[in-house]
Amino acid sequence: MKYEADMTVIFDVVSKMVFVSFRGKTSLLGPFVGQRAGIDAAEAHCRAMGWAASEAGLGRGVEMRCRQTRAYSAS
Repeated sequence: MKYEADMTVIFDVVSKMVFVSFRGKTSLLGPFVGQRAGIDAAEAHCRAMGWAASEAGLGRGVEMRCRQTRAYSAS
């Protein structure tokens, strides 16, 4: 399904957590065993909050606005 305009999923490869922003609400999910599991969980979370391509008339296109990020700490 195509992501909504304000829908963002960010997987952090260090902590293995997923940041989700959907319709003005943010969530932090995880940790997960890998990126695919994290993204799948984030998308399921958005579906539970009302995300559906058929509702938005978006068809079955795919747009993944998913970014891998790394957390850095000052040592």
